Amino acid sequence: MKVCGLDVHKSRCWVHIRDENGVICETTFLRTPEGLETLYTLVSDHQVTKIVMESTNSYWLPIYRLLHKNFDCYVINAYQRKVLGKHKTDTRDAEDLARWGLLDVVTASYVPSLEIQELRQLVRTRTNVLQTRTAVVSQLKALLEGQCSGLTSELKSLESKYAQLYLHDWRKSHPQPSFQDWISLQSHTSTREALLRRKKVLSYWWERPLSSSMQSLVDLHLRQYEFYSQEIKNLDKLISDVVRSSGLQKTVDLMQSIPGLGFITCTTVACELGSSNRFRTGREAAASCGLTPRLHGSAGRIRSGRITKHGPSSVRRALYITCKTVIQRSPWHRDFFQRIKSRRGGMIALVALCRKLVELCWKLWHTNTAYRCNISN
Repeated sequence: MKVCGLDVHKSRCWVHIRDENGVICETTFLRTPEGLETLYTLVSDHQVTKIVMESTNSYWLPIYRLLHKNFDCYVINAYQRKVLGKHKTDTRDAEDLARWGLLDVVTASYVPSLEIQELRQLVRTRTNVLQTRTAVVSQLKALLEGQCSGLTSELKSLESKYAQLYLHDWRKSHPQPSFQDWISLQSHTSTREALLRRKKVLSYWWERPLSSSMQSLVDLHLRQYEFYSQEIKNLDKLISDVVRSSGLQKTVDLMQSIPGLGFITCTTVACELGSSNRFRTGREAAASCGLTPRLHGSAGRIRSGRITKHGPSSVRRALYITCKTVIQRSPWHRDFFQRIKSRRGGMIALVALCRKLVELCWKLWHTNTAYRCNISN
């Protein structure tokens, strides 16, 4: 058996081909279209049967897509590389990968289908855009608090409709109507009532304009907020289309039967898990998301530490954010949370609830059944 070890970097890749008798070929190539074709020709000419590479950032993806249809490709996690040996040089890394592949001591990581990979990228991009929009809101709050004391306390959530309306119309018309006249022009009843409840502070600053430079900064942040909000809507539509085309729609619907879990959260869990058949138990599914504790064993005693945080952070982030809604809407999960909170504290209870939700999502997917209140018992 001939094995090829690939140490992949951003601009270059190191190749080491060997069999039971020793080294056959050592070379490097640029990670360009011409370089990829050279690699394909090289491994074909040497009749390589197994290719082992490390999942370095996203640099390994073009190489994997080129080779996996005709060769047995093993993509190993960087954690395995650290456990089996320390990094020396790039040439030595490729040699170690080929040797371990020949000895069959490495385990191939799960590589999802192209549709799942695209869905993962969309969901992760949406998370990044959402974080950027949150940063814009924080900057706007800091700006307003520095210029208008108490204004952000009354507006509270600058993402609400009444807050956006107030900031958008503030000093935008000439002559400027009085605050009471402006409120009377609003057709939406709940928005008008929200503004009236905050009349004392909002009317005070309504009559005291910002300087032109500060107003320009406010306008800039509002435009940024509107831009990122529209991009999030576009991503949501695109994610919905990809979910339907990838065959995950039924899985997402099953997960959404859990009270409090929304479409994006369920899509994140489904695409990051990839397949229910990857795991034998819900605990393995939770471990793949880094929600199980580290184990420290010595002298026959085993102690549990903090969670490992291995795997995608997007699942942990999505579930952590949605836990509040789940606690409000699901009596069983609320009792579960309160029971652990009384013994271990709120943060540990939230992490435990996140793990419980991942295990439950896997169970619904694996058994192809919708949520029932007693399914978690």
